[in-house]
Amino acid sequence: MAVQDDIEECFGCVLDLAGHLLGKNGEFFPVGATLADSGGSANLFANGDDDLGERPESTVVLERLYAAAAGQRAAIVAAAFASDVRLAGGQDAVRVEVEHLDGPALEIVVPYRRSRLRRSVTFGDMSTATGTRHI
Repeated sequence: MAVQDDIEECFGCVLDLAGHLLGKNGEFFPVGATLADSGGSANLFANGDDDLGERPESTVVLERLYAAAAGQRAAIVAAAFASDVRLAGGQDAVRVEVEHLDGPALEIVVPYRRSRLRRSVTFGDMSTATGTRHI
């Protein structure tokens, strides 16, 4: 059960952060979280590199986040990465990639709707698929 709890904690961290950023800004650059192997709380990290410019490509930000998490590999048990995506039908969604050292790598897609004032976000039903390992 510990693996599932770890995955849920990392997933919840990045989905909550994505929801907050969507409500505040209407969009977000990819973000990530790691969970320490000592059972500590998840550490959030996001792109803080000025060399990427004001509007970097999401794929570049994700690659930096993957690299940052991989650099912590010896001290973490799980990591999650969230990005703002548009589905084939035009629906906005948060894509969360989560992986566990002793468990699966998953890709979870959660459609969302912003209120007219863009101050709140309502998440829809998520879908889950096998993901890609990055760390």
